[in-house]
Amino acid sequence: MRRCPNGHAVPDDVKYCPTCGSEIKEQADGGQEQYQGAQQAYQQQPDYQHTDPRNVPLSGYRGQHREPMTVLLLGIFTCGIYLIYWRYVTSQDLNAILSYEKTKPSFELLGILCMIFSWINMYYIDEALMEIDHKRGFRSESKFILWLLLTFFLSIGTFFMAYTVQERLNALYQGQPSKTAPY
Repeated sequence: MRRCPNGHAVPDDVKYCPTCGSEIKEQADGGQEQYQGAQQAYQQQPDYQHTDPRNVPLSGYRGQHREPMTVLLLGIFTCGIYLIYWRYVTSQDLNAILSYEKTKPSFELLGILCMIFSWINMYYIDEALMEIDHKRGFRSESKFILWLLLTFFLSIGTFFMAYTVQERLNALYQGQPSKTAPY
């Protein structure tokens, strides 16, 4: 049985490897050495499967600067419709900053049908902000319970959340410590 340059076993009558598609060249008696060399090169490759995305530094992504008061007023005047769009875009921005998917932007679209998905994404947004602050060397605490209680009892939790999150993102985009995060 012959071997392809990547070490896969191939039938004697083929010109291309059925596994990887590489061209099979006629081998004299050096086929075994070539197979062993390919195996050693494969074993020396870094293991990407076990890379923890939380250990990756921030990407340096800078999203759109929005005034927190404008976000708040647009949310009020559109009866919360703008906030659905804003949370969707903010979720994408946070994922771009962290270089992996921490938040679920699609949950905002599902939240139109069932509000629980929006609350779940609010939790993910809070977790992403805490992780960003941690990577920047600041200590911050979770605000999700406060946002949830303000939503249930006063119906202003999503508006309060939008204002504080946008304020923290603007500070991040400008390279300043956030005003709302404790140090």
